[in-house]
Amino acid sequence: MTSDSEVMGDTSNPFDKWQSIAVAVFMALVGYAVMVSVPVLSTALVAKVGFTEAEVGRIWGADMGGFSAGAILSALLVSKFNRRYLVVGGVILAVVANALCMQLVSFDQVLALRAMAGVGSGLLTGI
Repeated sequence: MTSDSEVMGDTSNPFDKWQSIAVAVFMALVGYAVMVSVPVLSTALVAKVGFTEAEVGRIWGADMGGFSAGAILSALLVSKFNRRYLVVGGVILAVVANALCMQLVSFDQVLALRAMAGVGSGLLTGI
């Protein structure tokens, strides 16, 4: 009698494990967490920090533009670099940029940091 793995061929790889799938889902959710919280964060940026609604729109546009650039960058780099390094780099970039957004309140600084955080999120989500 033949087993399922013999009939179907041994196609298992390290990414078929439940741990890898759980980490992938977690990383994707972290990348999208900022997008889901945009309405709340936008209100806080206007009410607490003093940005205008137009400035807040530019900030989130920079975040989404960075996210798109990071996803494109991941597609270009995934065959040339180790995926783990790209993911770790994206996580570090996103975490550092998000942490700095809590400290810096200048419009230009927040705009640049949101773009950087978007690139980091796009990198890890794209991978």
